[in-house]
Amino acid sequence: MHMVIALFVGMLAADMTGNWTLRFEKNFSGQAATSECTVQQQEDKLTVTCDDGKAKLTGEMKDRRVTLEGTTGRNNEIVVNYKGVVNQEGSFLKGAWQYTDPADKKEKTGAFSFEKH
Repeated sequence: MHMVIALFVGMLAADMTGNWTLRFEKNFSGQAATSECTVQQQEDKLTVTCDDGKAKLTGEMKDRRVTLEGTTGRNNEIVVNYKGVVNQEGSFLKGAWQYTDPADKKEKTGAFSFEKH
C-alpha cells in the first residue's frame, strides 16, 4: 500500500526540466534583475544553469518545495540559499533568497521567481 501511495505522489510531482526566466525583485546589489536559465531535473535533484553557464545552482524539490544553493562574489566566496514553492503545473516558482554578507556579517534577503517558457 505504501508503495502505491509513493508512486501516486511521485506522479503528481512537477517536472521542472526546461527553460526558465529568473527574476529577482531585488538582487544582491539591491536592483531588479532578470536571467535566462535552464533547469535539469533528475528525480528530486535539480541543476540550474543561468546566463550561458556563468551561474550554477544545485538543489532539490520535495513535495513542490524547492531549495537551491549557489555562489556569488568575486571569488564565489558567498553562498546564496534559495527557498520556494513551485506550482502544481511546474511552470512557476516563487520564493526568497538569503546569504550572509562577509563584509558586515549581516544577513541579506530578497525575493525571486522562476517562470517556465
